[in-house]
Amino acid sequence: MNYTLRQEKILNILLSKDDYYPGKKIANELNVSVKTIYRDIKTINQTKPIINYKKACGYAIDYNEYISNKDEILKTDYLNYSILNRRKIILIIALLKSPNSISYKFLSEEFYTTYNSIKNDFQYIKKNISELSNFSAELEIEINNCGINIKAKEQIIRASLCELLADNLFHDRIDTFISKVLDEKQDLSFRIVNKNNIKEIIKTISYVEKEYNFSLDNPYYSNLICYLIVMLERHQNSITHLDDNTKNHSKNDNIYSRITNSIINKMQNYLKDTSFSKEYDYIYNLISNSRPINNNNINYKENLSVHSQKIIELISKKLDIELDNDNSKEMICQHTELMLGRAKNNINIHNPILNKVIESYESLFLLVKITIIEYLNKIDFNIPNDDELAYLTVYFQGVIENRKNKINALIVCSTGLGISQLLKTRILNAGLRINIVDVISSRSLKEYNTLDLDLIISTIELENQIVPTIVVSDILNNKDIKNIEKFLENTEK
Repeated sequence: MNYTLRQEKILNILLSKDDYYPGKKIANELNVSVKTIYRDIKTINQTKPIINYKKACGYAIDYNEYISNKDEILKTDYLNYSILNRRKIILIIALLKSPNSISYKFLSEEFYTTYNSIKNDFQYIKKNISELSNFSAELEIEINNCGINIKAKEQIIRASLCELLADNLFHDRIDTFISKVLDEKQDLSFRIVNKNNIKEIIKTISYVEKEYNFSLDNPYYSNLICYLIVMLERHQNSITHLDDNTKNHSKNDNIYSRITNSIINKMQNYLKDTSFSKEYDYIYNLISNSRPINNNNINYKENLSVHSQKIIELISKKLDIELDNDNSKEMICQHTELMLGRAKNNINIHNPILNKVIESYESLFLLVKITIIEYLNKIDFNIPNDDELAYLTVYFQGVIENRKNKINALIVCSTGLGISQLLKTRILNAGLRINIVDVISSRSLKEYNTLDLDLIISTIELENQIVPTIVVSDILNNKDIKNIEKFLENTEK
């Protein structure tokens, strides 16, 4: 039987009672009307009559009926989850409630399992925390007779939560994620956080994107959602304190501060709580460490660009590639600087293709990772997580493949500069796998260094050339293009 989340909560409440329990009290606990409770119980009983009603007393579980149909009743989304997934969810719940404890009783009822199973889950989490969180070294886990308790600095709690939530919530495209949020019957990942919070966050992000005419793409969109989910949950649990080591950006006047203020105002109106303004620096860091908005870059007092350029220089040297004249350099520098900004502020982004990147480009990933760790350790700087490093790996792999796939060609022309440029334009427009390094006259060829050339495309016959040469017409006709394509095909073999 597939019940809604509220129906399952009704069953949990009644299963925890030894006698009849008033419908009004159930309604108060779930913050709904008595009529809603009545309708839900009627729906539950339509399939299996497992709840009895007694006038002036309320409702109670019919245990004879319940036990005889228990296997079918408990076929819920909870049981479709593996033990490992259950343990990840338990860790998320424990972090959300930190520094408060969560009890065996609460979790055994939530997951329809025994106290011993939950105890085993706690022991597994404590023993294998390094496999579950990148912040394991900074999480203090205590297990006692009452339950489990996790303590750490607030930034670490939040970073761990965002890491776990991203992994559990964002398996699909964003539109699929949103449709799941709007679905009445959510899977277990969505049950651990307030559904209305997620709806409000999505609405708020849509508002600021429209208001400031920008679009926040993934992974930054999902990253911002996760951090805002955590902020709201922590505020609603009356846990709002942040360690006092963030910078005060509130006096800034740029697009990032305006977006931050808009989000703060929306969240305060939603929570009806002005204390959310304390989150200014935190949200500002999130926004400013995403992609530049409308070509506005954030300027750090600490010159992160110096460190990012040094890292790129070290990786490029190990790969024996030169980025000075490469169109990818600006993009890689920008990504690396933002990556360092996120690492500095304990902000992690989720990379859904992490495992694929490591599997496909393992040696390059390790080179990037080792180079960055070695450099950042020397300056006592936070190390970005593997998700970040995998994105940087993809950037460098793109450069490598671009260099590998394109051949360096020189255009030699006997006629004027106009014809030479026309020939260059036609080659580029043909979409050929060629990097045109230069356009020169036939008279200049004798003085030209051809050591790094793979091909010469000439409008005249050339003598004594060790570099492969293809003679083409001034207008580069279809036959000429086919000859070049055939040469390129042979270079791939």
